[in-house]
Amino acid sequence: MNNIYSTITVRRPDEGIRCVSAGNVYRYLATGQETNGKLAVLESVVEPGKGAPFHTHSREEEAFLITKGEMVFYSEKERFVAPTGTFITCPVGTMRGFRNETNNPAHMVILLAPAGLEEMFITDGTVLERDQKADDVGGLREAACPSLSEEFGIINHDIPLPIGKEGLVSEAST
Repeated sequence: MNNIYSTITVRRPDEGIRCVSAGNVYRYLATGQETNGKLAVLESVVEPGKGAPFHTHSREEEAFLITKGEMVFYSEKERFVAPTGTFITCPVGTMRGFRNETNNPAHMVILLAPAGLEEMFITDGTVLERDQKADDVGGLREAACPSLSEEFGIINHDIPLPIGKEGLVSEAST
C-alpha cells in the first residue's frame, strides 16, 4: 500500500492533543486526518458529576471502553452501570447519555466511526499546552458544546438524565 495513510501512528501516554470541552478533558489518540476519515479515537477523563446529556448521533457509531473508574450510561429506558473494563457501543440513531456518578474521575476511550466529531471538541473547547492542567483553563471547563453539536449531526434532547434509578423501566447490568 502506497499512500499517506499507511503510516503507523503511535501515541505515548504523554502525547496527543489534549483539550477541555463541555466539562471533560479529551486526549486525541487518532484523528480523522490520520485515518483517512475512517475513525477517531479519544481518551476522556470525566470528573464526578460530568458527562453528556441525552443526545442522538446521526452520523457516527460511538463506542466506549471504561479504563478506570465507573460511568453510568442511559438509554431511553435503561441505566447501565459501567465499571472498569466495560465496553459499550451506541449505533447511529440511538439516544444515549452518560455521567460519572462517583466521587472519583473516570477514564474512558471513545471510538468514533467515521471520524469528524472530534473536531467539535477542539472547536468548542480549549487546547491545553503540554504541561497545562485542565483546572488552569478556568471557566472554559463548562463550555456549551450542545449549541455547537447540531452542526456536527448531533440531535440534543431536552430530557434531563435521571438522578440515580428514577424514572427508568429497568436497570441493565454489564
